[in-house]
Amino acid sequence: MLRDIEIPSGSNSFLFYCPGRDCESICIIDNGVKEFICPLCHFQCCPSCNKDIHNGKTCEEYANNAK
Repeated sequence: MLRDIEIPSGSNSFLFYCPGRDCESICIIDNGVKEFICPLCHFQCCPSCNKDIHNGKTCEEYANNAK
């Protein structure tokens, strides 16, 4: 069924596969979204880096602070 999902070229959206443990949720989200909360398993993350939500910091800044 997923083979039939098409996002038009030039769209500001993409398919996001929830990285939550044992979750199979796939969502269409807009580029630039910094917070993802899965509607199925409620896992929360940044869809750009799949790490914890890191308000006010870029993914790179967050990764550097975690070291």
